[in-house]
Amino acid sequence: MDTSPPTATTLYNYDLNYSVDPGRKIVRSSGSLSETALNMYQNWTMYDPILEFDTVKGKVPSIVHVSGDTYAIAYQGDGDDGFLKTLEILSDGTIGNMLELDGDVWLVIWSGVADFVGSARGVVKAYLRDFDGLNYTEIANATLDVADWEGGSASWVEKIIIFTNVSYTVPAGNHLEVRVLVHADSYADMWFAYDTTGNLFRIELP
Repeated sequence: MDTSPPTATTLYNYDLNYSVDPGRKIVRSSGSLSETALNMYQNWTMYDPILEFDTVKGKVPSIVHVSGDTYAIAYQGDGDDGFLKTLEILSDGTIGNMLELDGDVWLVIWSGVADFVGSARGVVKAYLRDFDGLNYTEIANATLDVADWEGGSASWVEKIIIFTNVSYTVPAGNHLEVRVLVHADSYADMWFAYDTTGNLFRIELP
């Protein structure tokens, strides 16, 4: 998962060892992080996020050293109000960005109950995690439980899983990761579509 939108129009089979269908099939499980079978979960990791300094306005910036590799930038933003943001400047001069999460994080998924069965319950569990290259720290988790997942459709449907009131800073150099599982309460295993222009599987940050 990266910051660039997909350009592919064809949905490929991402799990040839487990399924003959396009996309990714996730088999029902307990929905916990302890699941280790590869067909019971899928991880998506955001590498090297590109963070725009301010999407509206950034006037009269002033930078000060806080401590260690951390610096603060004060500036005039929208409405000429005062804003303060922090970033890391490493000893080799590399400018890194801490990823500050403050609010609701949305995970937008394209999925379906296997075989696009209608009037069937779907239960998806998602975990938001901080990955430092070796270890994981759980930031938040959320469950989406829908009695009729397809909602009358016979194809992929867009759903939103919301991690509410997230307050966490991902250090510079670390990566934001999402792990998705299908809970045993689902009517059946579930399919997931991503990496195409028509199936924009994504994370929306506050």
